Amino acid sequence: GDLQRSLPLGTRRDWSDFLEIAPGVTSRTINNPQGGQMYLLRGGEIDGHVFQVDGADMGSFRQSLPTYMGLSTETIADVQVKTGGLDASAPLGTGVVVSLATQSGTNKLKGSLATALTPRSWNGDNTPTGTSAINEIFQIDGSLGGPIKKDVAWFQGTYRHSRRTTGIFRDATTVNNLKAIVPGWQPFDNDSSLNYYFAKATMQVSSRHQLLAFYQRDINPEESSGPTAGSEFSATAFGGSAYNARLSSVWTNSLTSRFSVSYNDKSFNRDIDIVR
Repeated sequence: GDLQRSLPLGTRRDWSDFLEIAPGVTSRTINNPQGGQMYLLRGGEIDGHVFQVDGADMGSFRQSLPTYMGLSTETIADVQVKTGGLDASAPLGTGVVVSLATQSGTNKLKGSLATALTPRSWNGDNTPTGTSAINEIFQIDGSLGGPIKKDVAWFQGTYRHSRRTTGIFRDATTVNNLKAIVPGWQPFDNDSSLNYYFAKATMQVSSRHQLLAFYQRDINPEESSGPTAGSEFSATAFGGSAYNARLSSVWTNSLTSRFSVSYNDKSFNRDIDIVR
C-alpha cells in the first residue's frame, strides 16, 4: 500500500493502479466517459480477473473489471497479484488473481489525509474549432483507525470523495451539426461527484480466534453523454455494496482454519434522463 501511494502510477490514483507494474499485464484506457484502465493478462479477456478483499470475492457476476469496485487507496495495506500457478483456494478466472489486504485499526488512534488535483488549465487543447477530451479532478482521501477496546477490538474506516470533469471530444463538424439541430446548443462536459466508503472492524475473540467484518459501498451515477448527444441525458453507475465476515482460528502449530461469509451486488446500471 505504501509503495502504491508513493508512486505516480495514474492521474486518478485508482486502487488498481498497481497492475500497471505487474509483469505480464498490459493496460489500455477505457473508451467511455468514465475513463480509467482496462487490464489484460498475456492477451486474455479484460473481464476475466479475480478480485478479493480480505479473502472476499468482490468481482461482479456481469464482468470482473476493476471499475466495479471503488476504493480509496488509503484502504490498502498490501496486495498480492497472481498471474499463473494458482492454488486450489483461488476462485476461477482467466486473468490475474488479486488478493488485497486492507488496513486494520491498532491500539493507537491514527489517520491520514491525501489529495489529488488536476486543474482544467493543465490540459492542452488540440481541437481549437471543437471541444477537447480534458480531464479535471479534485479528489480527497481520508482514513481513521484505532481501538474500540484496547487489545480486544479495533476499527478502521476510509473515504474518498472525487469530483471529475471529463471533456467530450467533438470535431468542428459535430459541433456545427449539433448547433444546427438543437436550438441554443452549447458545449458541455461530463461531470461526476463520487463517494467511496469502507468500514472495517476486527476483534481478538481469544488467543486462538480473530473475527473480522467489513462493509464497502461505491455505486455512484456518472454522467456519460457522448459526442453526438444534444444534452446531458445519460448516466452510468458501476459498483454496489459489499459485506464480509471472517473467523480465523489457530488450533495447533500446524493447523489453522478460516470461515468466511461474503455478499456483494456489484453490477452496472445505465439510466436515461436522470442527470439534470
